[in-house]
Amino acid sequence: MERLCAKKWLESQKFRHMLMQCAIVGALPRLCRFLSSAEVSTALRPFYFSVHPDLFGRYPTERTVNENSLKQLSSYIETLQKNRPTLPTTITFYLRNQKESHSINDKGAFRSVRISLVQRDLRKTVLSILKTCDLPTTYVDNIEPPPEKSRFEGLDVKEAQFDENDPVYGSVILKQKIKKSKESEKLTIWLESNVSEALKKLAACQPVREEIVRLQNILCDTFGVESVVWDCGWNVTHFRGCLLSFQALARHHPDVMHTLQGRKLIFANDTGVNLDGHVMLNSGEVRHNWLDLIKNVHKQDAVLFRIPSFERAVSRVLRDIKVVRRKFQPKVMAKQYENQLRRLTTSLSDHQGSTGYPKDWPLSLSDFELVVETNKHVERDLHQRCVEEFDLAALQKDDNITPDLMIECCGHLLRHKTILSPSLKGVHLWVTNYYSVLSDGEMCIPWNWKL
Repeated sequence: MERLCAKKWLESQKFRHMLMQCAIVGALPRLCRFLSSAEVSTALRPFYFSVHPDLFGRYPTERTVNENSLKQLSSYIETLQKNRPTLPTTITFYLRNQKESHSINDKGAFRSVRISLVQRDLRKTVLSILKTCDLPTTYVDNIEPPPEKSRFEGLDVKEAQFDENDPVYGSVILKQKIKKSKESEKLTIWLESNVSEALKKLAACQPVREEIVRLQNILCDTFGVESVVWDCGWNVTHFRGCLLSFQALARHHPDVMHTLQGRKLIFANDTGVNLDGHVMLNSGEVRHNWLDLIKNVHKQDAVLFRIPSFERAVSRVLRDIKVVRRKFQPKVMAKQYENQLRRLTTSLSDHQGSTGYPKDWPLSLSDFELVVETNKHVERDLHQRCVEEFDLAALQKDDNITPDLMIECCGHLLRHKTILSPSLKGVHLWVTNYYSVLSDGEMCIPWNWKL
């Protein structure tokens, strides 16, 4: 009798609920904390731009507050990423008010906010920051937590026969339904529903784009800059902010701007001089760092002059192999490339001294080329075709979209050109991991969209 009762208990839904609850409770801390450093950086970009100290140049008190608070926030996030215990704290920021039409130097263009850092996981912390500042959370909301195989492997939702009203398992079923709904979302349907709104927002931001062209022309005409390029993931409002910040910097330090004459100036995700000699400024850095690079461009030029000798050193170690660079290789800072060549030469020399060359190698490798392989040229070709054949206003991608993913996305778009052309004409398209219409009219689509 006792065995029969025990069997019924094991088969009862209550016991199954208990088992499921143990699995879910044990897994949730790891699931909700999952957010990579790159995802945190992307999610907080609108926040960083709104509180950037450079926006408060005429207000030293507010600037100092933001600088100190950013240090505290950075430390708090780093502690969470390392899974270390944190102490609750509250930090204050002066926030740029995006909804107002004040100029950057008008004190009415910003307000103070107090952000409570009490969450013990990264995802909730990022969401709390964005919500406190009335900034969109779409990016974070669309990040799927990783599957927990060790806990959920073998559990079949259909076999469990629960619904979303179940007190324990309901949330799991609801998330599964949302995931299936996202997977089944068609690009054509989404475009039909959102392209009109996107084009309206794009038109509303046209004055900003016109101001950007005006500021670019001023910088080129005043300082002899070849061109000014925007090459990072932030929107046009951020580009205008960078141009205004740079204009203010140039106004206060005109004596050093001659180093930019005849050069291409690129606002990107790195600061330095790349292998093409272009000056690159990190759009998220303070102006002091920009000024430091501009003052020391001549040192970066010296690196460019040294690089051929390092390439020849690699060639000599590898029996006169030809060290070449591809035309469309990814952006590499000159100093970084020099360090890579130096380390490569040292490693090859050490290996040659200890083990020698492989016996099947020819006496000379001069007929061979050594190159860092990249499929960037394929991506650029498809990118240009998409812009021209769809008559796009622009086509860009997030930092985490690799060339392989961009190639797949662009190829997929071109294969369905007949269907998509009417909806994409005049659109500013961003390739990301989610669907969204941004405040300036840019349309985000996942790279693996479905027709």
